[in-house]
Amino acid sequence: MNKKMNRKLIVVCLLVFLLVGTDRSVQASAGIDAENVKTVIEPRNTNIKYSTISLSLSDGTAKCSASVTGYSSNTSHVSIYLYLQKYTGSGWSNVASWSDSANDYTLSMYETTSISSGRYRLKASYYAENENIIKYSSEKVY
Repeated sequence: MNKKMNRKLIVVCLLVFLLVGTDRSVQASAGIDAENVKTVIEPRNTNIKYSTISLSLSDGTAKCSASVTGYSSNTSHVSIYLYLQKYTGSGWSNVASWSDSANDYTLSMYETTSISSGRYRLKASYYAENENIIKYSSEKVY
């Protein structure tokens, strides 16, 4: 092969490598339990400016809150879907859920519910126009 052909072959191989990617699962060597890894989907669009999530447990009550704020220049509708989840030994299951929406660029939710002993987390799904992100609170034990 000549030098031009070698260069073209290298460029094609690099492009194929970049397009295909390297979607490989990385396993933690530090003994991290995969169940406790929090997945956070960060916004890539321009509608959600920031969002918050909070869970506290005390006196048999779960106090759940979340808020979302979009950019006022291009967001006219926001929604939040909240799910209080309890770990059952085989995974997380929803024990309570709430939702709210507003024809505005900001929304806050505050909810409470009775709970029994166990391990809990709060999941929030935020929507602003065509953008959606999901966040999980830290796990709490009651």
